[in-house]
Amino acid sequence: MADNKQEMPEDIQKQVRANVLMMKAADAYEVGEYDEAIRLLKEATAIVPENASLWFELAKGYRETGDYDGEIECYKKMIEAQADDGQVWLNMALAYRVMGKLPEEMYSLVMAADKGTEIAGSDEEKAVIVDRYKELLAQRVQARNPLSLEDRVPVYNPDTDEAPDQATCMVCFQKIDKKKQEGQVLMCPHCRRVGHFLCLASWLQTPSNQICPVCHGMLDFSLENYDMREALGIGKRKHPENTDQGG
Repeated sequence: MADNKQEMPEDIQKQVRANVLMMKAADAYEVGEYDEAIRLLKEATAIVPENASLWFELAKGYRETGDYDGEIECYKKMIEAQADDGQVWLNMALAYRVMGKLPEEMYSLVMAADKGTEIAGSDEEKAVIVDRYKELLAQRVQARNPLSLEDRVPVYNPDTDEAPDQATCMVCFQKIDKKKQEGQVLMCPHCRRVGHFLCLASWLQTPSNQICPVCHGMLDFSLENYDMREALGIGKRKHPENTDQGG
């Protein structure tokens, strides 16, 4: 009699093996055996390197053992696979802070804000992140991309944002609802990030602050040098039917 038993596909077998290793690593975490957890997770990522969850768990192990370079490399794997979110960038910012790499920390905070994801944690934890951003801003830290060592953050692209109607003020680092606060924000013409009108007005009062807080491009919001309609968020609309005012 023929054996009708079918062998499990190889990709499924790999995922099962990786999941078993991840569960064993979780047990190791529970009892504080971080080196063992790291060993298991490294084996798992070698089996299915495309699994972002494994890299995130491995990053936790490196953080617990103080290996911040290893932690950051895990996050870079997730970024390269386009599996990153705001929390990944916030974790990177914390690692860079511990390492004293302020330009990379600044970049990571900006990218976390770009993701349009609410900062997780308690109000106290959120306040710490906002205060830290303001500290870097006061020091005029130039953001540096840890993936390419470019000295400027990329131009903001709302098409890659999970919540394009939401933004983060580049001065106070508080959330902006671009629909509800239309007409109350200004946008940098270089990196296309926004800030509250009053925040940027206060920022620009200092002669040495005539630059974008994020990309350090020169700012000039005078009417002859800037498209004020675009700056105030009343330029082209995505929904033409909403622009018909009648009459």
